[in-house]
Amino acid sequence: MAALKAFICIASVFALVQVTMSIDYTVGGPTGSWDATTDLKTWATNQKFTAGDSLIFKYQASHDVLQVSKASYDACTAVSPLASYTGGSTTVKLAAPGKRYFICGVPGHCAAGMKLEVDVVSTAVATPPPASPSLPPSKHHEKSLPPSPSPSPASDSIAATPASEFPVEAAPASPPKASAAAGLGRWGQVAWGIWVMVVMVLAL
Repeated sequence: MAALKAFICIASVFALVQVTMSIDYTVGGPTGSWDATTDLKTWATNQKFTAGDSLIFKYQASHDVLQVSKASYDACTAVSPLASYTGGSTTVKLAAPGKRYFICGVPGHCAAGMKLEVDVVSTAVATPPPASPSLPPSKHHEKSLPPSPSPSPASDSIAATPASEFPVEAAPASPPKASAAAGLGRWGQVAWGIWVMVVMVLAL
């Protein structure tokens, strides 16, 4: 019984991670759709597609969706598409990293702007953190020591020379530590989902 619970827990965690990490993108959204009036190139540039995400095409009956090769995409030709979809609502799973190319197969529509190129990255690819700005080297301006006065023969004691005062530079302030919650994004959702799933399985 304990082994069965452990198996269910592990399988549920893997499924939960996959679901939590994936995102559904409505093509052209939120203000546009799969049509000739939406700037699909700009829309795709502003997204970050990861393996496991999905594209949702919303379009009128006068359009369709064709997944094509790079050559067909560049030439706007609908001959021998890799996949063809109709019906007004199409979901395409971006299962693996790489580039995907889509056009509308209705004559003239691709040339009018109904074409989409998406670049899918691996889930293991992490965005490198921005480099911290380097502080310019500090310059020390030290005051020269004044010459010590010659001792007077008539003086019973030697006059002490006052010590020069050097400028004290404040140490550069340490950059504020990033909040522990910042940047968690999808991983925060994964951790919370895993915790809930484990509690539910152990309660069986």
